[in-house]
Amino acid sequence: MASAQVSVDNGAWQSSATLLDGVHAVQFKSVDVAGNSTTVSKTIKLDINAPSVSASTVGTSGNADWYISQATTTLTSNDSASGIDRLEYSYNNGDWQT
Repeated sequence: MASAQVSVDNGAWQSSATLLDGVHAVQFKSVDVAGNSTTVSKTIKLDINAPSVSASTVGTSGNADWYISQATTTLTSNDSASGIDRLEYSYNNGDWQT
C-alpha cells in the first residue's frame, strides 16, 4: 500500500498535521507500493493571528475626557510570530502615517 506522511518539528510521522503560529521544520514522506520512499523538507513560516496594538495617553486630565495640558500618546504593538512590519496612526481622519 502506498502512503504519504508528514512530520512537524521532528515529531512523529502522521497522515496530516495542523500548524500553529511560528516557524516549523516540516518533512513530507511518500512511499510507493514497491517500498521505495522519498522525503522532502520545507521550512514553513506561519502567522495566522493579527498583531495587537494599544495606546496610552499622558497629560493633565480635565472634565469629560478632555486634557487641559499638552498630551502625549504612545502606541505599542506586538506580534510574537512574524514581528511588526510597521505601526501607523491617523488623527482627525487624516492620512495614515508611520
